[in-house]
Amino acid sequence: MLRFSALAAALLLAPPALAQGPKACTDLHPQLEFCTSGQSWQKDDRTVPEALGFFRMEGGGFGKVILEEVPGQAQIDPDLVQETIIAMVSRQIESAGGSVEVSSKQGGEIGGDLAGTIIYRFTRAGQDVLTMHSYLVSRNLVMQFITSTQQENRSAQDMHRSFLVSFKVQEPEILL
Repeated sequence: MLRFSALAAALLLAPPALAQGPKACTDLHPQLEFCTSGQSWQKDDRTVPEALGFFRMEGGGFGKVILEEVPGQAQIDPDLVQETIIAMVSRQIESAGGSVEVSSKQGGEIGGDLAGTIIYRFTRAGQDVLTMHSYLVSRNLVMQFITSTQQENRSAQDMHRSFLVSFKVQEPEILL
């Protein structure tokens, strides 16, 4: 959990949220757990085709997690990850009659893993939606953590940070 808390802090330029008591964790993938401690994020039963999990925040806001395996020999850099995410998001939103406005792209490395956040807006059903889309590339796994809200930027950052620190990333086990 420490590694992803550091990611949240580094990407959003604020300290990670403090834990509130013991956490109950649910395995989403062998390398990823969703943990709650009375926080406002809850796993939603709704399924989204590309997502490993869909989440709802008390008071408004949605989150989803996408995990994709990439070939071990693939050369991945932050620009490639960001361009691919923006292209896929734009295609989905434009097919529904909307358009995407990217306002920020940050990327780099944390502990040898690629990490970053893309911030973009789009209009859906006449409503302006702010989305924060973080990614972590660890070995051959691309993890995407996405939150969407109609709140203003600072509240959206706080919401996104609380979503990021709800996850615990595990290193894969090495079998001898």
